[in-house]
Amino acid sequence: MGDPSPNSVQDPPDDSKSASGFAAFWSELRRRKVMRVATVYAVVAWIIIQVAAATFGGFGVPEWAFRFVVLMLIVGFPVAIILAWAFELTPSGIKTTRKARDVRHPGHTSPEHNRKRTWFAIGFAATLPTVIFGTLALIFYFQARSSKSEPSIGKSIAVLPFENRSNRDEDRFFTDGVHEDLLTHIARIRDIKTISRTSVMMYRLIPKNSRTIGEELGVATLLEGGVQRSGDQVRINVKLINAKTDNHIWTNTYTRKMTAENVFAIQSEIAGAIANALKAVLTPQEKKRLEKRPTRSLAALEANFKASAVWEKRINERLQEAVGFLKEAIRLDPEYAMAHVRLAHAYLNQIYYSGLPVEEQSRKAELLIRRAIELDDQLGEAYVALGALKEKNGLIAEAEEAFKRGIELSPNSSIAYSSYGHLLHWSLSRFDEAISMLEKALDLKPDDPGIEAQLAEALTGAGRFSEARAVLERLIEREPDFSQAYYVLGSLYRDAYNRYDSAVKTYLKAHALNPANPNIPAALIWTYQRVGDFDKAAYWSERALSLTSDENDRIFFEGWHLEMSGNREEALERYRKTDITVDHYKYALYRMGEADLIAGRYDEALARYSDTFPEMFEPEPIINAWSFEHGLVVVSLLNASGKDARARTLLAALHTSMKGMARMGHTGYNYRDSILYDLQGNRQQALTALQEFIDVGGASIHAIESFQFIPMHDDPEYQRLMEKMRDELARQRANIDRMEASGELATYPHLPN
Repeated sequence: MGDPSPNSVQDPPDDSKSASGFAAFWSELRRRKVMRVATVYAVVAWIIIQVAAATFGGFGVPEWAFRFVVLMLIVGFPVAIILAWAFELTPSGIKTTRKARDVRHPGHTSPEHNRKRTWFAIGFAATLPTVIFGTLALIFYFQARSSKSEPSIGKSIAVLPFENRSNRDEDRFFTDGVHEDLLTHIARIRDIKTISRTSVMMYRLIPKNSRTIGEELGVATLLEGGVQRSGDQVRINVKLINAKTDNHIWTNTYTRKMTAENVFAIQSEIAGAIANALKAVLTPQEKKRLEKRPTRSLAALEANFKASAVWEKRINERLQEAVGFLKEAIRLDPEYAMAHVRLAHAYLNQIYYSGLPVEEQSRKAELLIRRAIELDDQLGEAYVALGALKEKNGLIAEAEEAFKRGIELSPNSSIAYSSYGHLLHWSLSRFDEAISMLEKALDLKPDDPGIEAQLAEALTGAGRFSEARAVLERLIEREPDFSQAYYVLGSLYRDAYNRYDSAVKTYLKAHALNPANPNIPAALIWTYQRVGDFDKAAYWSERALSLTSDENDRIFFEGWHLEMSGNREEALERYRKTDITVDHYKYALYRMGEADLIAGRYDEALARYSDTFPEMFEPEPIINAWSFEHGLVVVSLLNASGKDARARTLLAALHTSMKGMARMGHTGYNYRDSILYDLQGNRQQALTALQEFIDVGGASIHAIESFQFIPMHDDPEYQRLMEKMRDELARQRANIDRMEASGELATYPHLPN
């Protein structure tokens, strides 16, 4: 073999040529503005995606449309790169890069032309994604408009009780637990009205056809299903039904290995399928919550389900059993947030159903609620429970914030709306808003007797007495053994009409149906006191005391019993020890203010009122229905202590607030406008107001005995009006005695000696 010729020897690779080739390619990319186009396109596309994510849900655009926009913007990116490489701007217009290279214009590389090319590249990169987005948005808009003309199924559902298809009756708790959890999942979708579990459970015992159930619950669709456990497998089958036509919209069966994660996964899939079938909008936040797995422990999940099975009995033994199951769930999974919330609710229920101390139960509940929020700050039920605790502790602004957050996260929770309605009514005097919240709660939980009774109370607070009475009469006709309905009706008779005889009859009926409720004896104390029968008031104060286990409440009731028995000084000592969180504290506050004014302890009384109603002492005082009566006492205290200017400011605020209040009812000013006018120095208007109170049926021992009427005692017209009031109260006392003698009043067991 001969030596290779010089021409056959290959040169080694030239790295400098490779480097210069890459540099040339990079330089060409920059010259053609490809990198600039890529950067601007990416930024504009990102902005469009953020805008779409924030607005599509609000405009009713389905979630798949958002995903399609993102996909098209991604596809458009390489298209923009290719177009930027293939075309360029020349002084003669837009040409392909090949033609632009063949025909170079003298001004092709001038600074002015380069600037034009740069702005052209930026405009192109910004316009392309915008055109993609705009085109798709128009398509979705016209599609939505055309779909509106097509018949659609309403976005509302009732999840009927599931069938237990296992071979064992003891698996009923698991079936009911799956049903409750699935309903909770669906209820988190704001766009779907979801009926509460309590309202659907009746259909397990009273089966009805789909159309009837739909009409009774006010929903367009029903979900039926069953659960079967067999070995380590679980099978859940469901079918979505058009309530009006009884046609099946969608049906599916899910069979998985028996784990907590799989149970939750099935529930999420069912909720998602229902949302798709009803064309409901799922926000990204709602989708994230649906996909969340509350616990990975099957044993903890089952313990929670067992607690649910005994929860509804709500008697002491069963509540304690539920507490045990929930404690076990938390032991098995310390990060199970819902178990923490439910245990907190159980502790709070034990205050009312088991008579356990308020302070201790509230403390335990608050620790659990705060821990639940730490574990899952998207759990609406936790914020609703927190709101109830805040309201109980007098932290009204914080309570309102918590309730609003709870409704935001659990938009189909009837308890969230009813709890917020309670706050609006009893703490904020915003009666129209309270009525709206309670009507929403009833929409989600039709025919719930407790919410209907709350609604009647709120209507009374708003001065809509005939509407309140109609609600209560319908409720009593449907639920003749529901004690709370009679309790609220008794309050309507007492406060709206001053018909104490009718109130006593109705309260005694409520007491006969629920003799363990201390609120009913308390209402009877008020009634007998206002009609002027202090012996009966003393009897019922003793009965209320015997039914009260909380130490703070007991101190107040001891004072009330002493006052009704004629021991005012001892009663005042108890009132001074009454905690501000006690429900009846404001009555104790009034009695203390009265005593301090007479005794000349002005500063002490004003300090106490300032602690209770700080808004009353602002430069521009704020008055509501609950502070109006106390504001009149504060005016007298300010006048007596020489603070006349401050007294006039408060008196003006009281006059203004009175214009938005009803005369009668538990939130009305009753006879107190007469006191206000007399404080303003207008005696004749004060007497006219007192006459108007009597003309609408008003009569009260509180008016006769009020220390604030002392300046009017010598006025003959005042004396005449008081005599009319005494005659009316005597007539009603006689009627009560007659009804009791004739057996018209419900009987009640006497207290043991």
